[in-house]
Amino acid sequence: MRVALDRLLGVVEGDPSLVHLERFAGRPARHRQAAPPVAPALAALLPGPLWSHQADALELARGGSSVVVSTGTASGKSLCYQLPIAEAILDAEEGNGQPSSALCLYPTKALAQDQLRSFTALGLPGLVSACYDGDTEAGRRSWARRHANVVLTNPDMLHAALLPHHARWATFLSRLRYVVVDEMHTLRGVFGSHVAHLLRRLRRLCAHYGSEPVFLFGSATVGEPAALARELCGGPVVAVTDDGSPRGERFFALWDPPVIDPVSGARASAHSETARLLAELVAGGSRAFAFCRSRAAAESVAAEAVRRVGPVLGSTIRSYRSGYLATERRDIEAGLAGGHLRGVVATSALELGI
Repeated sequence: MRVALDRLLGVVEGDPSLVHLERFAGRPARHRQAAPPVAPALAALLPGPLWSHQADALELARGGSSVVVSTGTASGKSLCYQLPIAEAILDAEEGNGQPSSALCLYPTKALAQDQLRSFTALGLPGLVSACYDGDTEAGRRSWARRHANVVLTNPDMLHAALLPHHARWATFLSRLRYVVVDEMHTLRGVFGSHVAHLLRRLRRLCAHYGSEPVFLFGSATVGEPAALARELCGGPVVAVTDDGSPRGERFFALWDPPVIDPVSGARASAHSETARLLAELVAGGSRAFAFCRSRAAAESVAAEAVRRVGPVLGSTIRSYRSGYLATERRDIEAGLAGGHLRGVVATSALELGI
């Protein structure tokens, strides 16, 4: 990690466009075992001991309390809802509980696909996960309704495909134990109001089919996470905000594009500077993301970065935006996960959950 940071600093330090560099120190992890401990069959599938906030969230969910986990980036929030879901399914498989299902809502297809890989990687007997979104073929949708006990979708599909046709989902809804709402901090304004109404409709249908699901929210750090979660689901929610995850050393650089016309004071465009930085980082052996506000900007920055690094390294730089075919998006996501891609220029279609 130190070598990677030194390499990164070597790219930006000394450049007159760097006007400020801030260092944030790392911190060690704080571990805690949940009470009662996670079953050995499930603990063997985990990457390591639980961080303290993960154990807190698991104990609350086990007790039937809705929870919002509001901690930093890369703090293992996904495991805070994957664990209670997996435990409920494992208990049913071992004859210690009733069959359970879970509905997971994500704001983007990319994030849903990423979490589908995480659920699949658990390899837990009895856990059958499936995406149900606009990219899902008709045959796969029918299969998901009949067989999946963990369905990953988005608010639009919940509104247009699940709730209006709830009779087709009667078994799934009657067994619904957990509802996951990830990236809660994005649910603001009119969109947030719409999602709040959707969750209330979902709760009414669950009551009709005899279930009362626990809501599990994941959020970046916000001022009042419990208050926002309560407004969304219409019920009491407990906040878990004490982050026990480790964090590496981080640097924040403030970049000011150089002046290209001293007379008018005109500066180089932010897009050209982004492409230059991305190209230098990739050429220096680093992996980097660049985020742009529009599809056209993402395509332009990626093309300029490819031109700068040449055809060999250029094959490791891609743009990512909405509008691509599902197969193209999955190919880029696989390249990221496998390490083939060194640079990605994306819109917010990829931003959430990275």
